[in-house]
Amino acid sequence: MNEQYRDAPPELAYLRLRPSNLVAVDFTSLERKLEVRFPKTFSDLVREYNFGDLALGGVFFGNTERYDDFLLSINGTPDIPWWGSGVRPFHWLLVAGTDGFVILLNVTSGQVFAYSRHSDWRSREFIACDFELFVRGAGTLALAQNVSDENALHKQPCQFCGGDEGSKFWLTSVVSHK
Repeated sequence: MNEQYRDAPPELAYLRLRPSNLVAVDFTSLERKLEVRFPKTFSDLVREYNFGDLALGGVFFGNTERYDDFLLSINGTPDIPWWGSGVRPFHWLLVAGTDGFVILLNVTSGQVFAYSRHSDWRSREFIACDFELFVRGAGTLALAQNVSDENALHKQPCQFCGGDEGSKFWLTSVVSHK
């Protein structure tokens, strides 16, 4: 992505992997506030790259310059909780979204799931073994342009990420800019 969008104007900075602006103390504070321990692959990537305002195709990771602020606002006490009502499910965090799906991270297993914005979070589908594989899969589809066999393209991230091949999430129309 960095190579393809290297000369992009500043208003398209969200298309590039930029260095993270978070430090260890930010993570410790965020874990304490959300009452979770982040999986290693999640922590490693978010400490290396700025997910605060990153888009990989149609997957959007945040809407602020600081990803920790986004995670806290959407998983702490949002106006409209993604989990419905009551207390947030302890092992789950919303980490990204698309126009049609909400992306959840299971902080215990490190696995990534998606559910339709028209459904309940309990109807989630398994899409990746961990956060790094999810990011790589989304990035791969974002860079795949003019692919004639969308079914084959759909199967690649499912197989690469270890997700459920029956998942509708990895359909090209869901995660790329076609």
